[in-house]
Amino acid sequence: AFIARARKENPSVPDDLTEYMASVYASMRQDEAKTSTPHSYTTVRTLLSILRLAM
Repeated sequence: AFIARARKENPSVPDDLTEYMASVYASMRQDEAKTSTPHSYTTVRTLLSILRLAM
């Protein structure tokens, strides 16, 4: 039942939010490159997938 309902959903992320998330992620990666300690192993694609799942 869950899979059937999930297939009917069509979650989307607004373009402005996608741009914002990408810019923040790029900024985090630049800051991370300046230090030797990694902050995150999350990719933009993963973040957007999590956002779509939360909808």
